Order: sequence, then C-alpha cells, then structure tokens
Amino acid sequence: MLSTEFATLNELFLKAVAKHDKPDCFLAKSEGRYRSVASREALGKVAVLASGFARLGVERGDRVAILSENRVEWALTDYAILGLGAITVPVYPTLPEPDIEFILEDSGAKVIVVSTEVQLRKVLNIRSRLPGLRFVLVMDAAEDTASIIYTSGTMGQPKGVVLTHANIASNIRACQSLFPLENRDVGMSILPLSHVLERMLDYVFLWDGVTIAYPESFEALPQNLLEVRPTVMAVVPRVLEKIYAKVMEKVRRALAVRQRLFHWAVGMGKEYFPYQLRGRTAPLGPRLKRAVADALVFSKVRAQLGGRIRFLISGAAPLSRELAEFFFVMGLPVYEGYGLTETSPVVAVNYPGHVRLGTVGRVIPGVEVKLGEEVDLEDGSSGREILVRGPNVTAGYYHLEEENRGSFVDGWFRTGDLGSLDADGFLSITGRRKNLFKTSGGKFVSPEKLENLFQGHPYVHQIVVLGAARKFVGALVVPNFERLEAYARSQGFAFK
Repeated sequence: MLSTEFATLNELFLKAVAKHDKPDCFLAKSEGRYRSVASREALGKVAVLASGFARLGVERGDRVAILSENRVEWALTDYAILGLGAITVPVYPTLPEPDIEFILEDSGAKVIVVSTEVQLRKVLNIRSRLPGLRFVLVMDAAEDTASIIYTSGTMGQPKGVVLTHANIASNIRACQSLFPLENRDVGMSILPLSHVLERMLDYVFLWDGVTIAYPESFEALPQNLLEVRPTVMAVVPRVLEKIYAKVMEKVRRALAVRQRLFHWAVGMGKEYFPYQLRGRTAPLGPRLKRAVADALVFSKVRAQLGGRIRFLISGAAPLSRELAEFFFVMGLPVYEGYGLTETSPVVAVNYPGHVRLGTVGRVIPGVEVKLGEEVDLEDGSSGREILVRGPNVTAGYYHLEEENRGSFVDGWFRTGDLGSLDADGFLSITGRRKNLFKTSGGKFVSPEKLENLFQGHPYVHQIVVLGAARKFVGALVVPNFERLEAYARSQGFAFK
C-alpha cells in the first residue's frame, strides 16, 4: 500500500500522482476552452523537463528562476527543478526590469524560464549585465516564429509573412479534423514545399501516419503516380485542367463508338452525382448505370492517376464548377478550399459530407470570417472584402510596419479578396480587391472571372485580361499551339 507520508516536495508530487491517477490532474484553458492534463501526462512532462534541464547542466543546488503568470507550465517546471535537487527562484511577472535584474543577480540564477514574449523581452534587456545567467527558456515556444514565408510578389515587392508554431499548428489541427486520413494512406507531395499549403498538408500527413511520397519532377509525375499509386494529393486547378485536357484529347482521337460510350458514361455520372454529393442513396436505375459507367470508363481515368485516389484537395487558385463536377463524376472527389500565406493557409474548405460546388467551403473550426464593405462589379455581381480572425492569422509582415498597420482593422486581417457567405455558411470568392480595375466608364472589373472562364478552353494556354482606364475590356491570349496545329491539320489547313 502506498505510504501517505511525505518529507519532501518531490515525494509529495510522485506519491500524489500515483495515488490520484486521474484524467484531470490539471486544467488549462487553451483556444477558448479548458483542456485537462492527466496525472500520468503531468508526470511524463515533468520527466521530460527535468531531462532537458539536466542536459543544460543544471545540477543539485543550482538556482533556476521562473518568471511567469499562474499556469500549468509553472507548476510542472517547478516539480522538474525540484526533482533535480535544484532550487526554484520564483519571480513575480509584474516586476519591472531593475527588480528582476536584482533577483537574478542576487540569487545567482543559472537558468530562467519565462512565460511569454513580454517577459522574455524584459530578460533580454538586462541579460548583458547578468554573466551568471547561462540560459533563457520560453514556455510559449508555440509563439516562437516558425517560418518567414515570402509571398510571390505578383502584386509588387515580395513580403515576408511571419508565421509562428502556433499559427501553423492551429491550422493543422483544424484541417486534420475534417478529412478522414489513415496510416494506410499514401500522399503524393507535388506542390512546392515553399508553398504553405503543401507544407502544412505534409505536416497533417505526418501527424496522421500517412506515407509521404515525392515525385522525381513534374515531368515525371504521370509515371510516378503509376508507381506510387497515392490515395490523396493536393493540387492546383491548372493540374486538373491538364488532366482533363489529356482525357478529352484521348476521347477526341478515339473511334466514334468509344466517344459515344464516354459521353454516355459522363451523362450517367452526372445523373448519379447529385445523390453522391448529398450523401443520399440513389434509386436502383442510376446506381446500376453508374456502376456500368464506372467499370467501362471512370475506372480507366482513375487508373491514369494510380487507381487508388480517394480524394484531391485543390487550392491556390479558383476551381471552375464544371471542372470540379467532372472529377467528382469520375470518382475523384475534389475538395476546393481557400486561404492565404497570411492565414497558415486555410480559411475555408469543402470536405467530405460538406460540399457545395462553386464555393470554397465552410470556414474551418476556430477561425472567424466577416465581410467588409460592398463593391459592385461590371458583370452585375458584387463582393465584400473577406476579413479573417483566428489563431492561424499572422501577426504581420517582416520589417513592414506601415504595411502591417494597413493590413488589420480592429484585430481582423484584411485579405484583399472579395466574397460572400450563403445562408449555410459556405464562402464564395468573387474577386480580389487589389486586382480590380476600373474602366474609363467607371465600372469595376474582376479580371480573374474572365481569365478563369477562358483558361479552361482547350485552345487557350494562358490569358491576361486588360482594361484599366479604357473604354473596353480586352485580353492578351497565348494559344495552345499544339492543339491548334492538330486541329488545323485535321481540317486540311497548313499550320506555320
């Protein structure tokens, strides 16, 4: 039977944890709600902390200061210090720098553990006058900067977006809760890891035990997909457009009977699709037709991507409704999302059981969105600036104080994107405020809408819409010369 007596605080801690093996030894508030720390978890954390102190050279009799508000980390740090036979020197968090300096110098503290950046700043300001203070540790390591990611600079000079561990971790947790990933899954990482979406998704994969594969190159991707046979992958719409174009070109070159079979299968798939999207059981007829279409056509398309894709996640650019529907029909669900580097990145996303094509999905857990002032567009539509608040939002840009002041309003980050929210909370993007231009007639035009409309055309490779301060809107078009040449030859025209 466990003794109820104790002579030291170390005995008290160890015996109390053993005696009261409870799930809520401590309660700490995080992200708006109290979270429990179990007795065994507390013991493990104290052991890890003590091991860390020992590696720093903390020994019996050394003084370790704690400069922190009341929190669970204070208690665990105290037990870790005592467990090594070292001495805890508590410091009130309200003390000014001169008083903190006196306590640290007089006690001969070797290490100080601080709670926040505010307390850290106090210590850093006096550290040069404390030669005996060898280490400064921060409890809120989550608030440490994890990355400075520079935006692409399409709207001017690249800006360094400062993201903390807490920013990215909050986005990982929120997104991880929405998608059914398992350790049997294999993810193909094809977007640049310099892009925050792929980087964040790789973290999600690692946390969920998903195997992560990397292609040799973008050119080798088709072959690598057949070799790896991934089950999940993040893509940009341009990748989907190329897959679609390749499928349709193959259909165009096929015999007439195969063309008719393909279009029949797509028609059957579209008939079945509304039931699939709503998670409802289709009548027997559409189910049987869809099964035949899948065996004869859709499975062949999926095989080109390895044959095991469970779903795709699309971001970084708008995805047309028609393209998304095509891939759903093929049995390749595409879940479109929206975000920015400044939001770590995901703000909203469609996910299994919650899909509305033409939108970027619902706002993810823990993040808030509201809409700013309204802007009327040339096509008769309108949009309001999307404002975002949450643990995923950057504190600002690196070395750009003036830019930071203009990027936030009352604590909300100004995305510069225009959008709308429907009654069910699905977010739609209608344009980018900074990209809007005004014709000489005073009308605002969103070039992305027109560019996205034509970008999917088989004979268009690239397009840019122009018209600022002009009477009319025009465009510069880079044709798909390969497709044009094939068409010209099929019609008997010389192509030079």
